[in-house]
Amino acid sequence: MRTASSVVECVSFLSSVPLRVAVATLLLTFMQVAYSGNDESNSPDSPLTYDDFYLVWSDEFSGTRLDEQNWSHNIGTGSGGWGNNELQYYRSSNISVADGFLTITAKRENYGGRNYTSSRIKTEGLVAFTYGRVDIRAKLPRGQGIWPALWALGSNFSEVGWPYSGEIDIMEMIGGNGREGTVHGTVHWNIGGLSAPYAHTYRGGSFTAVDFSEDFNVFSIIRTADQIEWRVNDEPYYQFTIDDSASLAAFRKPFFLIFNVAVGGNWPGYPDDATSFPQQMVVDYVRIFEPTGSSEPVSSLRVNLEEPAVDLVHMGVGNLRGWAISSAGIRKVEAFLDGELLGEIPYGGVRRDVGRVFPDIDGSDKSGFSMSFNYGGLSAGTHTIDVVAHSIDNQTASASAQFETVRFDKEFIGAGEVINLNAAASVLTSDQIQVDNVSIAGKSYNLVLRWRTAEQGFEIVEIEALD
Repeated sequence: MRTASSVVECVSFLSSVPLRVAVATLLLTFMQVAYSGNDESNSPDSPLTYDDFYLVWSDEFSGTRLDEQNWSHNIGTGSGGWGNNELQYYRSSNISVADGFLTITAKRENYGGRNYTSSRIKTEGLVAFTYGRVDIRAKLPRGQGIWPALWALGSNFSEVGWPYSGEIDIMEMIGGNGREGTVHGTVHWNIGGLSAPYAHTYRGGSFTAVDFSEDFNVFSIIRTADQIEWRVNDEPYYQFTIDDSASLAAFRKPFFLIFNVAVGGNWPGYPDDATSFPQQMVVDYVRIFEPTGSSEPVSSLRVNLEEPAVDLVHMGVGNLRGWAISSAGIRKVEAFLDGELLGEIPYGGVRRDVGRVFPDIDGSDKSGFSMSFNYGGLSAGTHTIDVVAHSIDNQTASASAQFETVRFDKEFIGAGEVINLNAAASVLTSDQIQVDNVSIAGKSYNLVLRWRTAEQGFEIVEIEALD
């Protein structure tokens, strides 16, 4: 705790003033430090394991900045104040990570044509969850017009929009008039599902206890195919039943998380003279659990490495490419050379093998990954490239290729012709390869070649006409 060190500093500073004044000032300073900090020693917490669930992903906010592997920002004012006539401008600068906490700060300041700023972060395209449990430990802001939310949208939101994607509000609170003691859990959907006209509806419940702005509490949902249950500090307070109708089909699909603090809106109303700023929502952690004994993966995931090709010779600058597909979406693809991380490969390009798509889980040809790679920079011999695809719902799949490389360092004596090689090569010596049945100007040849790294081309050492 930071309180103790602050008190020691105060004692040293006050040693020269009269005792009665010193004691009174010290007590006041201690009270202020304790109130403004995140003292969580006696507040509710949650475990890392449950009998029925196991931890698959968490963010404990242990760094010094927001982890961009997990989170991204919504920036701006949205459409119609994010559909709710909210007053704030969302900025990335209103987020901080320090001492094991994520803090979202709502401020009264002029920016982007608005009088308030705040932050809204999401795991869209990075982390998603379906069945299991989500625990979020947080301390909420307060005040009229302040609207903190910990919630989720369907992972297909960017494709189908709201409310077709479905919405799960894990926790919402609207401040002012003593309402800081009540939190709400709600679901939103479109009546009739994806194929029906817009017909938004919602259901939800609420939980009233202590002032949620005074301490940390754990806000949870437990999802199954048939029900969503809301809990506060592991105490259930609302259950929503999911049936087989098209209306509720969204709630059997993956969702991504959103954390934000809104200022004003149709539901909470707007700040008044009693609303103080800045206001902060402080999050200790978010944890996602899956059911123990789950026999099926959350998504179907496949990855294929097309280049380098297995058991062939590779020289000079080429490609490292292939494709990866998942019903939940791909978060990232990483490459490893001989067991060492090369880095992340750009994903989302056109697949080269479009004739071999898997229609059950891949309706798009935008599932390719590719990057340039200098095979000529490798030492001569056998090497292995591994690629690992990470899906949004935290599954992984890998593919590998073993190949040969040769180095060519002799003087360039080539014929100067451009030759396209589409045949397998065999190693003759440490600096030469033979390639058979190569077409040059409409005729076929067997060639012995050297690769020139500096010129990024082949030199012909021997040529045998086949016609």
